[in-house]
Amino acid sequence: MTGNTVTPRLFGIRRDRSSLVTAGLVAVLGCSPPAGVAPAPVPHAADGEVELMLLLIGDAGEPDPAGDVVLQAAARRAGQTPGRTVVLFLGDNVYPNGMPPEGDRSRSRSEERLSLLIDVAAQSGARSIFVPGNHDWGDGGSDGWRRLERQRALVAARGLSSVSFLPENGCPGPTAVDVSTTVRLVILDTQWWFDDELPAVVPDSVCPVNSTDAVLDSLDRLLRGASGRETIIVTHHPLASHGPHGGHFGLRDHIFPLRHLHSWLWIPLPIVGSVYPLIRQAGFKTQDLSSSKYESMRRELDSLFAIHEPFAQVAGHEHSLQILRHTGVEYVFISGAGTYNHSTPVGWGEDTVFASDESGFITISFLTDGRKRVGVTVVGETGSSHEVFAQWLE
Repeated sequence: MTGNTVTPRLFGIRRDRSSLVTAGLVAVLGCSPPAGVAPAPVPHAADGEVELMLLLIGDAGEPDPAGDVVLQAAARRAGQTPGRTVVLFLGDNVYPNGMPPEGDRSRSRSEERLSLLIDVAAQSGARSIFVPGNHDWGDGGSDGWRRLERQRALVAARGLSSVSFLPENGCPGPTAVDVSTTVRLVILDTQWWFDDELPAVVPDSVCPVNSTDAVLDSLDRLLRGASGRETIIVTHHPLASHGPHGGHFGLRDHIFPLRHLHSWLWIPLPIVGSVYPLIRQAGFKTQDLSSSKYESMRRELDSLFAIHEPFAQVAGHEHSLQILRHTGVEYVFISGAGTYNHSTPVGWGEDTVFASDESGFITISFLTDGRKRVGVTVVGETGSSHEVFAQWLE
């Protein structure tokens, strides 16, 4: 940050992992969020009262090729007020490993998946911003930057002036976008905290900022320069979660652990299957909040946010819908259930305002009178959608 005289650290420098305390085989099984916790219904704001609406939809990179009902519902919702709506695609836009090269047997399928997401912007007429996730980077593959750049090039090739892919050139950012007179988005590619190779494989010429300290310093300046706007941090990785990345696993995960390899592997492995959740909770998977790299990112960002107190962080990564209170930022919104039936278990913590493993998306509306409203929309198999939760935000 400003005034920091410490030599900048490159992203992804490995640290020694704390020794793992021997764990028992007794696993804490997942539970569903408590019923009946939603407050009294909050009325919808009239279109004329809304200055800006953010539609949050993430992890939508494996839609039904015949037309995904969640994406269709998102396009309808954004199309109601296209001039005052910004759609944020919160990463993992192409499963499983980003955009492969031409000639690869999965190239046409990957293009089709990305095209269905871009169609949301085309059909609705709303401004849309794509943010990269770990799967867009090839999920740890050596050619991740090229896979990401192919995705960005295909987004640009659609020729929609209302659609952008940020941060540009596969760089970490941060990138500030003032989407209204009262709201500033600050976009970060958080995968840079997790991949040791990125500073080496991404050309220096396209990324003037490629170290942790440099990014934090730039982020500090953008937050200071928000000029009174509500600031929202846009990333793929959330600062908090009660999904699998946050250590929560349901009974199904303990009994059928092979489904994490392939969704059709319904092979029961009781007792033995509980080893997988225990390993995840111990931090051996880099993309989990318990890993040393993830903890480092959270600590560094939380320290900065405690100074500036941005309004919220919005993220995907977990395949669920979560609204959490969080120190530093007021709220963490996780909207990673962007295609139908692509969800994972979610738990309930003291910081939870809302949690669901249903498919859908989150909207945040900024009203002309200064109020802020959050709504959670779930989408059924037939395409019917309804708002299951709404609340005025402090």
